[in-house]
Amino acid sequence: MIGIGVFLVLMVVGLVLLWTESLRPVLRARAVATGWDKVPCTILDSTVTEHPETGSGEDRTTYSVEVRYRYTVSGRTYESSRLNVFPPFAGSRPEKQAIANRYPPGSTAVCYVNPADPTDAVLESGLNRSPWLLAFPLVFVLVGLIGLIVTLRGHRRFTP
Repeated sequence: MIGIGVFLVLMVVGLVLLWTESLRPVLRARAVATGWDKVPCTILDSTVTEHPETGSGEDRTTYSVEVRYRYTVSGRTYESSRLNVFPPFAGSRPEKQAIANRYPPGSTAVCYVNPADPTDAVLESGLNRSPWLLAFPLVFVLVGLIGLIVTLRGHRRFTP
């Protein structure tokens, strides 16, 4: 019975991650690319932040980037710091610095604004993640599903 619970949890976690980290952002990226308004914006600030991680036996530092920008829709001015449709994630300094360098403060760019909600904007459209990273939650789903099938077949085989 414990095996069934473990595999069910793995499968559910995988499905939740698949939806939140892969499918929903991919669908949103498609909507941004095909239906959101392209609006000129001004870059206000572009910073890379250091996040020291300790306690796991190995000190490690990850980095994140924040790009704040201002844009105007129907005479109203808005600000956002959403880079793209994916949840932000930490990475290496060179990777995050390259993003910050693309958007120096005072420069102009094109941002993508949701026509149904002008407070909803992103600076970059498209899929900005590796397909392998997008598919990673499938590992949990498949391990959970295969484990569940094997466990249930084995349980049926040995039940008098």
